[in-house]
Amino acid sequence: MNILFCVFTYYPNKDGVQTVTQYQAEGLAKLGHMVTIITSNHKNHEKVKEVHNGVKIIRIDAYTDNMLDYGNKKEYQKLLIEQSKNNDVVICVCPESWPTNWAIPVQKYIKCKKIMIIHGMHEFNMTNMRFNIFSFTKKIIGNIRWGIFYKKNMKNIKNFDAFIHLHEKDYSYQYFLKKKTKNNFVLYNAVEKDFFIDNVKKDNIIINVGTYCKNKNQLECLDVFYKSSLKDYKLILIGNQKNEYYKELVKRKEELDKIYGNRNVDIYANLDRKTTVNLIKSAKIYLLTSFSEKFPVSLLEAMASKCAFVSTDVGVVKYLSGGIVGKTEEELIKALNLFSNPENLEKYSTEGYQFAEENSRIDTQVKRLEEILKQVIEK
Repeated sequence: MNILFCVFTYYPNKDGVQTVTQYQAEGLAKLGHMVTIITSNHKNHEKVKEVHNGVKIIRIDAYTDNMLDYGNKKEYQKLLIEQSKNNDVVICVCPESWPTNWAIPVQKYIKCKKIMIIHGMHEFNMTNMRFNIFSFTKKIIGNIRWGIFYKKNMKNIKNFDAFIHLHEKDYSYQYFLKKKTKNNFVLYNAVEKDFFIDNVKKDNIIINVGTYCKNKNQLECLDVFYKSSLKDYKLILIGNQKNEYYKELVKRKEELDKIYGNRNVDIYANLDRKTTVNLIKSAKIYLLTSFSEKFPVSLLEAMASKCAFVSTDVGVVKYLSGGIVGKTEEELIKALNLFSNPENLEKYSTEGYQFAEENSRIDTQVKRLEEILKQVIEK
């Protein structure tokens, strides 16, 4: 098959959507398919065109910021229509980003099959929302922005030949079924095989991996850790750069040391991938305090490494095995304290590992994607 992905983030970026799209594209290429990516040239990527791990990459001037799309819309639409002539299927990744937003008006000119991969979507209800100024304001603005978007575009969105969702309980899956879209599939996120190694020495480490930002809410990681009873543990935070939020974390650690006494905390930025993977594998507990997530790959990586997890009630996390979900900071602290008992730690870490083993191996999920593509194309 000739396959075209249109996605707002890709190599050499480092984020959740990039990670999943990249292993899908490269996995399909290894299976013998011709794979092309149209993505963003934002953040000053020097190479407009290149081939990386068997995948052809084309970058254009386009990006989404604060729910609005910027860049050369006409160039993208022209490129998309031309590229689609040589492909069996076009895959638009994420409905609330420029590659999909700009594809919808010209989809009638795309003669090959069209599939939308949905890494979650804006949730219009207030269920499980943690109320503060940041999250409440974001929710209200999002309800207006995406309410107008889906009302205006749902008729055309239904013209896509299939939709792929992260999980059976994901909000997007339920929403699209209610809108009576056709051919809705589920494809779980997956992780590298290096995580599935069961003989790594575990240390008393609690870990969190993610971009340093307000939404990932690592400040609460610090607060929960310092207020917990796990005084013989180290907390490790890993982010991609020393930005303003990183500075807030360093400052907050100093404040907490004065209040609760010095605790063992490392706040890393720009670690290489190998070091990050090794630290995740050596940890016993993964602590996720984000305000919003969908199906976080970093959490799956921890589960595959046999880490138990404690998490805020975000995305589909409460439907996963291997951890405890808390709706308040007090519940997160209580859950973390439960893992001071080795029996609890062993029980939850084993359950999480078994879930990841059965559902989140990259080879299995890429083959599943290939089967979906063949089914849609042949139909």
